[in-house]
Amino acid sequence: GVFFNGTAADDFTVDSDSVVSANVPVGATTGSISVSNLAGSDTTAADFVVLRIPVITSFSPGSGPVGTEVTITGSDLSGVTDVVFNGLSAVSLNIDSDLQLRAVVPTGATSGKIRVVHPDSTVESAGDFTVILPPTIAGFSPTNGVVGTEVTITGTNLLELTEVSFNGAAADDFTVDSDSVVRADVPVGANT
Repeated sequence: GVFFNGTAADDFTVDSDSVVSANVPVGATTGSISVSNLAGSDTTAADFVVLRIPVITSFSPGSGPVGTEVTITGSDLSGVTDVVFNGLSAVSLNIDSDLQLRAVVPTGATSGKIRVVHPDSTVESAGDFTVILPPTIAGFSPTNGVVGTEVTITGTNLLELTEVSFNGAAADDFTVDSDSVVRADVPVGANT
């Protein structure tokens, strides 16, 4: 057999009397390689270094504003040294286990892939994390009206709105037409 620091190789091929090819088995750790047959065994003097390649299986939530704590699950995460949101390093990094870590979305982050940086490898998420940016209002029309008047509000970052209010009175219902247009009826209690 062929063993990597005591873990048996699942697959190996004897190429000749002096050459054996083996695949590194799952669960192998850095250490010596040993080979054995019916007559005995031998072990390498030098260690074979098993590189740990982190894997991102999922992350949650899939979107949020700056400051959101994102939980990343996968494998080989305990050696991660940084989490990067579309090019910017996380505010903080907490490694819970080899299977899970948590990172906080930094100021200035934009939507895109999440990367985990490990001394042996850097990997990227399959999906994008969506950074929810604060809304801005560019204008509204009409500029006056009675309760129930539909007002069209234009601006940016309007897709994720949770509330539209008029002078502190929340609109009962609003419709987001796009990231730059929302419509809402003036609610009762919207005094000037």
